[in-house]
Amino acid sequence: MNSNSENSNGAPIRDICTLLKRFGEAFYHMSLYLCKEAIELFNNLPRNHYNTGWVLTNIGRCYMEIVKYSEAEKYYAEALRIEPYRLEGIEYYSSCLWHLKK
Repeated sequence: MNSNSENSNGAPIRDICTLLKRFGEAFYHMSLYLCKEAIELFNNLPRNHYNTGWVLTNIGRCYMEIVKYSEAEKYYAEALRIEPYRLEGIEYYSSCLWHLKK
């Protein structure tokens, strides 16, 4: 096997590992209630990964934790627009709407 094929085969694996590390760092910060840092890390994800229900509901949850309910509502609404079948994380959306008296 020549070194060119090793490099071309290794790059996708490295890219996936880098992406998973970025997801993990954001989620780790969120789990420590370092929500502003988590939001920043989520915001720095590639757009195709950022625009997913999972990321948007986690950003919404971060905003819930720092008591920015109006901001959280925007992210939950966008997550449901993108993934109307999403259930995971939506219990927090319900609480968000309750706090906003909606």
